Amino acid sequence: RSPRSQRGGFGFESRGVHYELMKLIPNLNARDMESVEIFSKKFKECEILFWGKECDQKLMKDVKEKMDKHEMSAYAVHVPNFRINEDDREINRLLDFVLKVNYIFYPKIINMHCQYGNVEKMKENLRIVLQMIPENVVFTIENLTKASANIYSPESAENFFKDMNYENLGLCLDISHIQVRNEKDHTKDVLEFIERMKNKIKHIHISDVKKIDNKISSKFIKHQPIGEGIIEWKKVKEKLIEINYNGYATIEYMPEYNERIEKAVDFLR
Repeated sequence: RSPRSQRGGFGFESRGVHYELMKLIPNLNARDMESVEIFSKKFKECEILFWGKECDQKLMKDVKEKMDKHEMSAYAVHVPNFRINEDDREINRLLDFVLKVNYIFYPKIINMHCQYGNVEKMKENLRIVLQMIPENVVFTIENLTKASANIYSPESAENFFKDMNYENLGLCLDISHIQVRNEKDHTKDVLEFIERMKNKIKHIHISDVKKIDNKISSKFIKHQPIGEGIIEWKKVKEKLIEINYNGYATIEYMPEYNERIEKAVDFLR
């Protein structure tokens, strides 16, 4: 088998675990490498989160050394929020970061948040970035929750990508980031987002959304353990099968739930 077919994913065997459809990987914070030992027992790949522009090449090499020790590799890298929607100088900073990441980790996906405002400026600068990044990399833009984000709904996502037809650009659909407009209909909103952006989805982040009630009001908390919130995951899985999504999905929990990521794999079988 090829190296990738030996790694965790639906339809393959990975360290004694069988999956269907998507290839599931954990999210690993570059500044909290204690989890790598836990994750390496189940997974061969992960998505690394680098947060803060002070992340330097030394930190990257330290992360790579620890991952190599546990025989893990980075399928995806989540880069810091370089504000290419506001400052042209951020283009060079982003490119420098991407080139270092590619040299050290050689990921397939490099992901970045969609930013807030100045969408046309962001797209203009993103075109420059896409022409200069390594050919082996797909750059994904991740949706956020607030209506002020450049991608927060199917409509805003369609508007963002309508004139951005690059093979090395796609959407990272963060299911936990999709706005909760109506608790009872939220899964329908998730399914609509998937359907309308099915041709642009290159990567997925998965976690649940939990409703927290108090005496005054209710709120919805993102990045909660799968199966403990308001999302109907059976329907989501069926929809992903329907659109023939066979890429990777990062299980993106709050750090306190890292030890429960293995349960998410069992839940999504």
